[in-house]
Amino acid sequence: MENSEYEDYLFEQGWFEYRPIRACYPRSGHIGERVYFEEWQHLMRELPQDGYHVPNGMLVDILWKHPSYVTQRHASICTSVVIWLGTACGQGIRLSANRLVEKFREYPGRAWLIAWTTQNTRSPGINHGYRTLEHLLAPDDHFGRDITSYLCGEALKKRPELTVDDYECVEHLMEWLGEKGQGFVLKCERRIEELTHWERVQRSQAPALASQ
Repeated sequence: MENSEYEDYLFEQGWFEYRPIRACYPRSGHIGERVYFEEWQHLMRELPQDGYHVPNGMLVDILWKHPSYVTQRHASICTSVVIWLGTACGQGIRLSANRLVEKFREYPGRAWLIAWTTQNTRSPGINHGYRTLEHLLAPDDHFGRDITSYLCGEALKKRPELTVDDYECVEHLMEWLGEKGQGFVLKCERRIEELTHWERVQRSQAPALASQ
C-alpha cells in the first residue's frame, strides 16, 4: 500500500452505498438507466488490479487523482452520473466523446472530459438555466411538480449549492470512463442493445400471442 493511513480509513468506512442522490432513479421502464446502475453496482464490489484491495477500492482507483479521501458523497455522485449515462442525453455525451477520441488518441480520457464540460455548461435557454450536474445532484426538496418535465415528472426549482469537490469528482470519473472505464461502458452498451432487442421481439410477438 502506498498510504497505510488511507488504507486504515477505508477499512473503517466499510462499504459505501452505491445509490444515486435521488431515489427515483433508475426510472421504471428505462433500460439504459437500469443497466448502467446494475453494472456499476457490480463493478464497485470488485477489487482493482492495482492499488487498494479494500472496501471501495475500485472507487479509489477511479478517483485516484482526487486530492481527498473518497467518501459516501463521492459514491453517490458517481452513481448518479453513471445512471445518467443510460439516458438519451448521457448517450449523447458518449457519442460526442467517441468523435473526439481521434484527436486525443494518447489521452482518450480528455475526449470524455471535453464532452462532459460542453454538456455541463450553463445556458440560460436550456433546462431553465441549470447545469446538468445541478439536475443530477439536487436533493428531492429542490424539485417541484411539472408534468412537462422528463425528470421523474418534476422540474428543478432551486439551484443546489455544489462544491468544487463535487465537480472535480465527476471530472475524474469522466477521465476514467474514457480510459480504463471503456470496458465498463462497452459492456453496458452491449447489454442495453441485447435487452432492447429482446423487448422489441416481445412486443412484436404480443399481438400474435393475444389472438391465440
